[in-house]
Amino acid sequence: MVLISFVQALGLTVYVSLVAVLIWQGNNWFGQLDTLLGPMLFLSLFVFSAAVCGLIFGGYPFWLVWEKKQTKKAALGAVHHRLAIRFDANFAGIYCL
Repeated sequence: MVLISFVQALGLTVYVSLVAVLIWQGNNWFGQLDTLLGPMLFLSLFVFSAAVCGLIFGGYPFWLVWEKKQTKKAALGAVHHRLAIRFDANFAGIYCL
């Protein structure tokens, strides 16, 4: 379970880093967009990123429940993810309930 959580966190870190580089260097790579296309692409990337992050963090617990019928192990994984998210938020200075 710890190895899977580490791989999920690593995958999310890599994905977020790639998106951050894309946003940071977007004007250099694609040029300035002065049309409605820029905000539309940004919002599309935002929605796509939410789906990817949900798949990375929720894919394994969903697979445990759907295929393996291991609800207790999936619930334990959800608790670990909630604690990890709370730790990350507190570490970043954002306090949540």
